[in-house]
Amino acid sequence: MPALMEGSKYISFEGDKIDFHDGSKWEIQTPLSDTRLQETNPPFEAAVVYNCKRLSDPWSAHGDTEEAVIKIKYQIKGESRAIEYYRKNLARWQEDCGDCKDAFGIGQVNTAIEAYETARNPTKKPNRYTAQEIKALQLFRTCKSKSAPWFMA
Repeated sequence: MPALMEGSKYISFEGDKIDFHDGSKWEIQTPLSDTRLQETNPPFEAAVVYNCKRLSDPWSAHGDTEEAVIKIKYQIKGESRAIEYYRKNLARWQEDCGDCKDAFGIGQVNTAIEAYETARNPTKKPNRYTAQEIKALQLFRTCKSKSAPWFMA
């Protein structure tokens, strides 16, 4: 189970074990990076990269690969100043477009509402940049690229 480190946004996954859908089991070992916080575009997140050791691979999904690198991203609650920024942005759009009937104004208000809500609360929807990263990693996996990272989970 992840261990909360000093400060509520820093979690250590070192020593945790992961079971993947392909039947393989991996142990998270030493961090290869510091935890990076992304508190600009909600939902906010933290990311850290670890070395992993394969514990089992019952269906030989990974051939002779014994070690891998894993990037773990998790959502975090934004700092109060970031949340306040999105609250003010929402209030501004509601004031400017409170009676808007056009698609642009309605879209801006809805976007501001979503940004404010995801800045304050957990969501099942990943950050848009994380979603793009996952899509690219899935493409690398589909192409069976030998020199690019793959999306495993």
